[in-house]
Amino acid sequence: MQSVNKKGFSLAELMVAFGLAVFVIGLSLYFFYQANTTAEDLSKRQHLLNVASSLTRALKKDLRSSTEAGVSTNLIRLQVNQLDDKSGLPECKRVVYEVAAGEIVRREEDFTRKFSFSSLLKPDDHLSLAITHSNPAGSGFFLEIYAENSGGVELIRLKERLVKIDITKPR
Repeated sequence: MQSVNKKGFSLAELMVAFGLAVFVIGLSLYFFYQANTTAEDLSKRQHLLNVASSLTRALKKDLRSSTEAGVSTNLIRLQVNQLDDKSGLPECKRVVYEVAAGEIVRREEDFTRKFSFSSLLKPDDHLSLAITHSNPAGSGFFLEIYAENSGGVELIRLKERLVKIDITKPR
């Protein structure tokens, strides 16, 4: 009996190896895409939280030092007592927070600051900014920020009480 010396691979072996290679590459690309999407969502979420934190810090500081407040669905007007930067003396300033397209703008006489949320999102992501009012006793005005990506994954949901209103009748 003669021994057959096989050199090389058969066509079936090559097809199986090629199929396995395509499967492994496809699976790794899928996991890479998922990891990239998750990292992108986490980055968006962190940036949105940073802007929201900065906005609520500025709002609370202005509200604590305000003597008058007017709130509507897209506007907050405050009369704020602040120290002058140059003289150090107290002065009264009018500060307005306005909800615009994808941002909240803080305006005072000589200074404007934008808290932009839409610049952190893609065009097909959803963003909602609102100032809402609740009627029950002990409620008030709330700043609501909500964003989700195009896949419906929630990026941020914030409901921060701005002004507490006590509508209970005194006894």
